[in-house]
Amino acid sequence: MDGEVIEYFWIITVETTLPEGRVSTYSSGTVTAKPPATRQDLFRVALAKVRKDAELPPNADVEVKYFYLEPNALPH
Repeated sequence: MDGEVIEYFWIITVETTLPEGRVSTYSSGTVTAKPPATRQDLFRVALAKVRKDAELPPNADVEVKYFYLEPNALPH
């Protein structure tokens, strides 16, 4: 299984404080990875996606409230 590409499903929820007030947002999606990718690598992909989707300023501090990552394939 070395080098096998695996698709993962993820969900992330974050909160941040903007000039308009406190904001909570989420995003979800899939990402493919193969060794030597790490869970942290995939977390960073998800965090970048939620920032982009919510149009958060690049320098906005965010609190991650929830992060879920599992292989996307269902057991046979």
